[in-house]
Amino acid sequence: MESRARNLGRLIEHTRRERGRTRLDLVAALGDRNTMKGLRRLQRLESGGIAPREFLDRVLSVLAIDGTVVRDAMARDASDRERWLDEDVQLRLVVKPMPGLYLDVPLPPTAADDTVAAMEHARQVAREKGMLVSLVCSRRRSVWFGADGNLLGETESGPVMRLRGKVPVSFQETTVEDDLSEVTSSSPFH
Repeated sequence: MESRARNLGRLIEHTRRERGRTRLDLVAALGDRNTMKGLRRLQRLESGGIAPREFLDRVLSVLAIDGTVVRDAMARDASDRERWLDEDVQLRLVVKPMPGLYLDVPLPPTAADDTVAAMEHARQVAREKGMLVSLVCSRRRSVWFGADGNLLGETESGPVMRLRGKVPVSFQETTVEDDLSEVTSSSPFH
């Protein structure tokens, strides 16, 4: 399962079709001057719940979807996301040789299922390669080591994550601040 807002997207697509509207018709009713941009936004919204908040608000208004139904879909999406985040994942080692470039490095078999051994291996790789290294322990938690092998801190994802630079609309109404993840003060991201 992906972490997108499928329930909200399905609700919007179902309502649009139920009301006899095509995507083009709906975009025209929204009053967007750039039709192609509006169509792309609507397609992304219907396929995964990703859109600017103002666009979502206009779509909901034009389709006259009840707020309670929307909140229910958003709550289901949040619940689905939490289940997805809690699924077991394989430990992964990621190195950052330069800004914007992240590479997976295989863990030795002795560390593949042992977090403590994987952390020690990550520390060693960071020191040997002189690079920033992250041990991805779960979809929620990563441990970071500096180029000198010292522990920099941990990052833990919250209920909101960026996807292609946008916040899925179904998660925007959470109480988490716009800073999208809890990061320790010694994290490499400060």
